[in-house]
Amino acid sequence: GHMRVLCAVASTEQGAEVVFRVLHDKNTSPNVAWRKLFAMLKLVIAKYDVASNGNQHTSSTVLREADTNGLCCFVEVFTQVMTNGPLTRTLEWIQDLEEDCGVAPSWEILFEAMCCPVPQKLKAALDGAIASLTRHASLVGPIWDRLLGAVVVRKDPLMFDGRKSVPVKYDLTYQLNEIEARAEEYEEAIAFVRLLNALWKTSGNSFVDGGAKYEHFTKFVLEEIASSIYQRSFKHEEERWELIRESLIHCRLCLESLPTTIDAQASIPSSGVGTGPVMKPGEYVMTDLLEARSLFRVVNYTLSLGTDWLSEQYLEGALAEAKTGAIVESLRLVRW
Repeated sequence: GHMRVLCAVASTEQGAEVVFRVLHDKNTSPNVAWRKLFAMLKLVIAKYDVASNGNQHTSSTVLREADTNGLCCFVEVFTQVMTNGPLTRTLEWIQDLEEDCGVAPSWEILFEAMCCPVPQKLKAALDGAIASLTRHASLVGPIWDRLLGAVVVRKDPLMFDGRKSVPVKYDLTYQLNEIEARAEEYEEAIAFVRLLNALWKTSGNSFVDGGAKYEHFTKFVLEEIASSIYQRSFKHEEERWELIRESLIHCRLCLESLPTTIDAQASIPSSGVGTGPVMKPGEYVMTDLLEARSLFRVVNYTLSLGTDWLSEQYLEGALAEAKTGAIVESLRLVRW
């Protein structure tokens, strides 16, 4: 309850500043201080390391539901503060937290916790916390690099900053098609695509190569999410429409990152493999649309539902806003 109150207070710029100061104050109760949050995350990581060595792989054996809910609420307070606080001040706050809590860089512990087999809702909360840091252009590059090193959608290990290969820790495909599909709950997939979109919004127009090294993330959105979005079972139907909307936003951002002029010397491989240059995410999205593949089918079906259907949704109530968001993003993509 207390954390939810703090989240509500931090939903405005002034409130975010108040919450940060209160939780940063040395006279604040240690149970609700920033140091407590990062200490809890360190403890979670350590517990999962021990459980992994003991071959205990299920989240329930390590993190109880009550502990998960409490930690999610605390992470959400951090997200609200960093999202709604004044832009210049939040950068200073991040530096203060890194010094006081010993977590430099601040996103490293968020990634480490997210890569543990923690419950989906905590993974989603951590994705949101990382996304809240992408408001700062100076942090986007390092966060992209860390994302490449922490998250994979393929079997081979990745090279991180030219150093030794990083072991595969968090396979998005497995998380989506095994963990989330069995639970029929996709809050983490939604949060991850939102993280991609937050990174893209800040850096998309500045990509030298059109974001070619992030192409596998876009392929994941198209081939794993969009291709089966209407065939999947959802315990909460609203999540289907939120996932459609975020996936469409991602595809539009990829298209917008394409250069206005095309290099006639560059050849684009039709499959994204082989000896040719790597296909840029925007080129991959465009190819999908032109060849009437996954994305094209999602957009076509979503728009084919029609205005009468949408009017009926508003009469029924609950899911109207989520469905409208998906339709609006379909129209924006077509308009592009």
